[in-house]
Amino acid sequence: MDPRKLRKINKKELYPFILTAVLLIILVNSIKSVSNMKAGISRLENAQSNLENLKQENTDLKERIEYANSEEFIEKEALEKLNMTKPGYTILIVDGVKPESQKHDLDGTSGGVSIPNYRLWLFEFNL
Repeated sequence: MDPRKLRKINKKELYPFILTAVLLIILVNSIKSVSNMKAGISRLENAQSNLENLKQENTDLKERIEYANSEEFIEKEALEKLNMTKPGYTILIVDGVKPESQKHDLDGTSGGVSIPNYRLWLFEFNL
Protein backbone atom coordinates (compact mmCIF):
# COMPACT_ATOMS: atom_id res chain seq x y z
CA MET A 1 0.00 0.00 0.00
CA ASP A 2 1.09 3.40 -0.77
CA PRO A 3 1.42 5.61 2.29
CA ARG A 4 0.28 8.55 0.31
CA LYS A 5 -3.02 6.88 -0.35
CA LEU A 6 -3.73 6.37 3.35
CA ARG A 7 -6.08 8.97 4.48
CA LYS A 8 -4.83 11.35 7.06
CA ILE A 9 -6.91 11.20 10.24
CA ASN A 10 -8.62 14.43 10.91
CA LYS A 11 -8.71 15.62 14.51
CA LYS A 12 -12.26 16.81 14.11
CA GLU A 13 -13.34 13.24 13.27
CA LEU A 14 -11.74 11.86 16.50
CA TYR A 15 -13.57 14.19 18.88
CA PRO A 16 -16.92 12.32 18.77
CA PHE A 17 -15.20 8.96 19.46
CA ILE A 18 -13.14 10.36 22.32
CA LEU A 19 -16.17 12.13 23.76
CA THR A 20 -18.25 8.93 23.50
CA ALA A 21 -15.53 6.88 25.26
CA VAL A 22 -15.22 9.43 28.07
CA LEU A 23 -18.99 9.59 28.52
CA LEU A 24 -19.20 5.76 28.62
CA ILE A 25 -16.50 5.62 31.31
CA ILE A 26 -18.32 8.28 33.36
CA LEU A 27 -21.63 6.45 32.92
CA VAL A 28 -20.20 3.08 34.04
CA ASN A 29 -18.55 4.66 37.09
CA SER A 30 -21.79 6.48 37.97
CA ILE A 31 -23.78 3.24 37.77
CA LYS A 32 -21.23 1.48 40.01
CA SER A 33 -21.40 4.35 42.51
CA VAL A 34 -25.21 4.26 42.63
CA SER A 35 -25.14 0.48 43.08
CA ASN A 36 -22.60 0.75 45.91
CA MET A 37 -24.66 3.51 47.53
CA LYS A 38 -27.83 1.39 47.42
CA ALA A 39 -25.98 -1.55 48.96
CA GLY A 40 -24.62 0.76 51.68
CA ILE A 41 -28.09 2.13 52.40
CA SER A 42 -29.45 -1.41 52.65
CA ARG A 43 -26.69 -2.41 55.09
CA LEU A 44 -27.33 0.75 57.11
CA GLU A 45 -31.08 0.03 57.31
CA ASN A 46 -30.37 -3.55 58.41
CA ALA A 47 -27.95 -2.32 61.05
CA GLN A 48 -30.49 0.24 62.32
CA SER A 49 -33.19 -2.41 62.51
CA ASN A 50 -30.81 -4.71 64.36
CA LEU A 51 -29.90 -1.86 66.71
CA GLU A 52 -33.58 -1.21 67.50
CA ASN A 53 -34.13 -4.91 68.22
CA LEU A 54 -31.10 -4.98 70.50
CA LYS A 55 -32.25 -1.83 72.31
CA GLN A 56 -35.67 -3.41 72.90
CA GLU A 57 -34.06 -6.62 74.14
CA ASN A 58 -31.76 -4.59 76.41
CA THR A 59 -34.76 -2.73 77.84
CA ASP A 60 -36.59 -6.01 78.46
CA LEU A 61 -33.56 -7.50 80.19
CA LYS A 62 -33.15 -4.41 82.37
CA GLU A 63 -36.79 -4.71 83.41
CA ARG A 64 -36.29 -8.38 84.25
CA ILE A 65 -33.21 -7.55 86.30
CA GLU A 66 -35.10 -4.81 88.12
CA TYR A 67 -37.93 -7.23 88.87
CA ALA A 68 -35.47 -9.93 89.99
CA ASN A 69 -33.97 -7.46 92.48
CA SER A 70 -37.37 -6.52 93.90
CA GLU A 71 -38.64 -7.73 97.25
CA GLU A 72 -41.71 -9.22 95.59
CA PHE A 73 -39.64 -11.52 93.37
CA ILE A 74 -37.29 -12.56 96.16
CA GLU A 75 -40.23 -13.36 98.42
CA LYS A 76 -42.03 -15.30 95.70
CA GLU A 77 -38.95 -17.37 94.88
CA ALA A 78 -38.27 -18.07 98.55
CA LEU A 79 -41.85 -19.23 99.09
CA GLU A 80 -42.21 -21.30 95.93
CA LYS A 81 -38.78 -22.75 95.26
CA LEU A 82 -37.11 -22.82 98.65
CA ASN A 83 -40.24 -23.65 100.66
CA MET A 84 -39.49 -20.85 103.10
CA THR A 85 -42.18 -19.00 105.00
CA LYS A 86 -42.58 -15.61 106.57
CA PRO A 87 -42.45 -15.33 110.35
CA GLY A 88 -45.87 -15.97 111.80
CA TYR A 89 -47.11 -17.99 108.80
CA THR A 90 -48.38 -21.50 109.42
CA ILE A 91 -47.84 -24.31 106.94
CA LEU A 92 -50.83 -26.56 106.45
CA ILE A 93 -50.38 -30.09 105.14
CA VAL A 94 -53.52 -31.46 103.56
CA ASP A 95 -53.69 -35.23 103.26
CA GLY A 96 -54.18 -36.48 99.70
CA VAL A 97 -52.81 -33.36 98.02
CA LYS A 98 -49.47 -33.83 96.31
CA PRO A 99 -46.98 -31.07 95.64
CA GLU A 100 -47.05 -29.61 92.15
CA SER A 101 -43.83 -31.41 91.14
CA GLN A 102 -45.36 -34.83 91.86
CA LYS A 103 -48.71 -34.25 90.13
CA HIS A 104 -47.41 -34.95 86.65
CA ASP A 105 -45.82 -37.95 85.04
CA LEU A 106 -42.63 -37.60 83.05
CA ASP A 107 -44.56 -36.80 79.89
CA GLY A 108 -46.46 -34.02 81.67
CA THR A 109 -49.84 -35.75 81.94
CA SER A 110 -51.72 -36.16 85.18
CA GLY A 111 -52.07 -39.65 86.48
CA GLY A 112 -52.55 -41.69 89.55
CA VAL A 113 -49.24 -43.52 89.08
CA SER A 114 -46.61 -42.63 91.62
CA ILE A 115 -43.22 -41.82 90.09
CA PRO A 116 -40.11 -42.94 91.94
CA ASN A 117 -37.97 -40.12 93.26
CA TYR A 118 -34.91 -41.03 91.17
CA ARG A 119 -37.03 -40.72 87.98
CA LEU A 120 -38.15 -37.26 89.04
CA TRP A 121 -34.51 -36.26 89.46
CA LEU A 122 -33.61 -37.72 86.05
CA PHE A 123 -36.53 -35.83 84.51
CA GLU A 124 -35.51 -32.63 86.31
CA PHE A 125 -31.98 -32.77 84.85
CA ASN A 126 -33.17 -34.01 81.42
CA LEU A 127 -31.19 -37.24 81.59
